[in-house]
Amino acid sequence: MKKWGITFCMFFLCGLLFIGCETAEGEQRALSTTEKKPTVSQQLANEIKTEISKMKEVDNVRAISLDKDVYITLTVTGFDRLFLQEIRQNAHKRAKSVEEKGNIHVSTDKKLDQEISSLEKQVKEGKITKEQLSEKLKKIEKDMKG
Repeated sequence: MKKWGITFCMFFLCGLLFIGCETAEGEQRALSTTEKKPTVSQQLANEIKTEISKMKEVDNVRAISLDKDVYITLTVTGFDRLFLQEIRQNAHKRAKSVEEKGNIHVSTDKKLDQEISSLEKQVKEGKITKEQLSEKLKKIEKDMKG
């Protein structure tokens, strides 16, 4: 009888140990999946994206901002690609209507579109600091100028 009591207590304690460890892991996973707040506000970029996405010639808009500088890439396909210069100018005017005092940079380059997409994702996930973003945007600005 004594053996059964000791065996029962051992299984009971092992069960509690496993249940206790599992609960702690669940809480830790819940904490790690909470979304990080972006280190740099992208409100201005989002407002400009909304305005430019209203253009029928533009298929996709990506934008990222740092202070009053906004870097925008446009995806234009089909027949509209014959009018890229005009589309960039119209997008620039629309962006200026949202933020008159800002520095607006517009491009239709696919490589820059990929870079800005990557930066958008990093900022959203909080994986990039303001200083790192500034350095990468300087390089993008240089590439946009030619």
